[in-house]
Order: sequence, then C-alpha cells, then structure tokens
Amino acid sequence: MSETNPSILSHVSIGTNDFEATSTLYAKVLATLGCREIMRHPGAVAFGRDYPEFWVQTPINGQPATLDNGSHFGFVAPDKASVHAFHEAALAAGGQDEGQQIDIQPLQLTVLVLHAKGRPEVGHHP
Repeated sequence: MSETNPSILSHVSIGTNDFEATSTLYAKVLATLGCREIMRHPGAVAFGRDYPEFWVQTPINGQPATLDNGSHFGFVAPDKASVHAFHEAALAAGGQDEGQQIDIQPLQLTVLVLHAKGRPEVGHHP
C-alpha cells in the first residue's frame, strides 16, 4: 500500500442556515457510522473517524446558504506549489478568485475559487 493518500478528496463541506439543528443532526447520524466531531470553529464543525472530512458550516461570506453558497469540496494536493497551480488553472478555466488563502493548520494551505457555475472549489495541501 502506498504511503500517499489515494483519495483526491480532502473534505466535503455543506452550508447551512440553521447551524445548531444541522450540526446536531449530523452528529447523531454520523455517529452510527463511527464518526465523531473532530474540530469546531465558530459556525463550523467537522466530523470524521480520524480526520475532519465532513464539514457543516454557515457560509464564510455571511450570505445565506444555498445550493451554490456554503458548500465546497476540498481536493488533496501534494504540496503548496500544486495548490497554487490548481488555483491558476481554475482561474484560467473561468473560475473566480474568492480572494482568500486560509492556513487551517500549520501544514495546510487552502485557496478558494468559484467555478463557472458559482460553487467553490478548494485546493488543499495537507
């Protein structure tokens, strides 16, 4: 088995307009799959077995959660150069820069871009 993560996904995040009710629901149902709360920030909670793979959050832009606002998919990138290449390729293909680079943990860099339909995509360096 390879030492690198075979998955392209880092995490999935869904937006909500009722954080308490939605996070409580997912805490209960995901527990049946062996998942638990891994991480919490104001307005955001991450669940998983060992890693924060499924997030429930209020949209970071302060706007209401909709199908196109508040949900995103995080893709695993091997290094920061790959994150930047992901970002540049997304912009060249018509994506929109959300103007944010977020250091989630010491070895993580996340960039947010909106694809042509308006949903955020994320390049993520573990």
